[in-house]
Amino acid sequence: MNRWRVVASLGVVTALVAGCSGNHPASQPPVASSATISTPAGVSSSAPVISSATVTPGPLDAAGKTYGYGANPAGADYQPDVVVVGGGAASIRSASGNGLVWTIAKAAPGADKLKVGSVMVLTSVATGRVAAIHDDGDSRVVTLAPVNLTDVIRNGSIDVDQALPASAISYQVIPDLPWAQSVPQGGDLPSANISPSGYRGTHPFTAEPAAVALPRAALPGAAPQAGGSSWPFASDSSVEVKVGDWTVSPSLSDDKVELGVERDGDLKVGIDFAFDTNNLHFHGIDTIKNGQSTHSGFEITGITGLTISLQAGAKGGSVDNQKIRIEAPIEANLEIPPSPATGGLPMDVKVEFTFSVETAITGDNSTLVATGIWGLSGPIGYDGDKFLTPTFTVKQSILDSITGITLGPSGIVFGVEMKFQLGVGVASLSAGPFAGVTVDLGVTNGSSLGAALARCKGATLDLRGSTGVGLELSAAAIPILKDLLPGAKYEYSLEASTSLLHRSQVIPDVPLCDAGA
Repeated sequence: MNRWRVVASLGVVTALVAGCSGNHPASQPPVASSATISTPAGVSSSAPVISSATVTPGPLDAAGKTYGYGANPAGADYQPDVVVVGGGAASIRSASGNGLVWTIAKAAPGADKLKVGSVMVLTSVATGRVAAIHDDGDSRVVTLAPVNLTDVIRNGSIDVDQALPASAISYQVIPDLPWAQSVPQGGDLPSANISPSGYRGTHPFTAEPAAVALPRAALPGAAPQAGGSSWPFASDSSVEVKVGDWTVSPSLSDDKVELGVERDGDLKVGIDFAFDTNNLHFHGIDTIKNGQSTHSGFEITGITGLTISLQAGAKGGSVDNQKIRIEAPIEANLEIPPSPATGGLPMDVKVEFTFSVETAITGDNSTLVATGIWGLSGPIGYDGDKFLTPTFTVKQSILDSITGITLGPSGIVFGVEMKFQLGVGVASLSAGPFAGVTVDLGVTNGSSLGAALARCKGATLDLRGSTGVGLELSAAAIPILKDLLPGAKYEYSLEASTSLLHRSQVIPDVPLCDAGA
């Protein structure tokens, strides 16, 4: 059965708009509300729409791949407080490392119409509500807060059907993403719903490992801080990014979408996560009438399989265990030029990864190694009426591959969410239709000391799908954005989520191993 979960959604509006109540029609997917943060009282938001020069799509240079296409609002019906700034990437002089503070040419068409409370539309990653603005010589420095599509489009439709060829993908690092790492909150870790058995029925995750102590990240301010990072140019090839002690490296090729995760030190973890693909393709739609999203959907085709390999080891056993949640501060992007299919907006397709891990390794110098391969066939997403669930087959059982030296019951649970989103906005906070696939895996290996009786091995795999429209924020991001916009009001919106697959098994099938199942 489908289940509903509440997710935080963010948008800045001049007045708090009442969200729709009641049930969604069966023929429509649930949609996120468009009003989630209000501009501080006393701020005027009225500003005329300024049309930019016609954009002729063509090959993107380095700046274009970094900042995206400019807007071409001809024929678009935007909200009255939208200001379209012309020039596209050529009007951008720099951006802060968190992607929220933009320095643009003061002489750019429409830049003189910007004021606090208006919505600036410049490029696919430089669109948002103006939270602060000041001039610096011949530049205007604009701080943007994220918006929903309904804050930009009053009436219109988004309908983009697009392949994702590896040759068109660029990788954008967000060096100062404030909420890149956090201590997992309730529901973040897959251990909440994955329970493989351990040796003698002892679940290795009943003993809570010490949480990682994380420093509070620098908050995004009205201007880049001295010594702070600037927005780097996009790369045509995948790059590795350090997040604390962890290294993450997402990449897309013509036959795979991959995420590599590594940690070195007394606790060593290596996870290779890959969706096999063949002609990866997406279709995103969103219909907006009178400033309300009335129909949306997102479908992903071309995912043909899943391969997960993991290795973990701890020098000091349980004292080295950790749990952490990482929102990878790097996005794989495909820029979409403005057209009637995008409502005249410059948009992009973002592929983003979120990773949560919890280790429960006991015994000094214990290790755990496993690999599983599965086949998937069919589309994933929501077609406007129902969830699309792929067919699942086992090609290599992860249970058969579990090995390692464990002096006590040991295990690892992790979850990877891969989200596809068609949208417009600011760094890591695009608004538009999206679909996500979350894979939760838990693996346990019984103690080597118990092998004379039975060495218990367990694995649980969950595959979940989610879909929605708007902005999806993690719990870690909300307090940081509240600090950025004091006094802002938050609301919550609905996203549809469903279980696509659940598999759980313990071997050998004897009472000794089943006692904790």
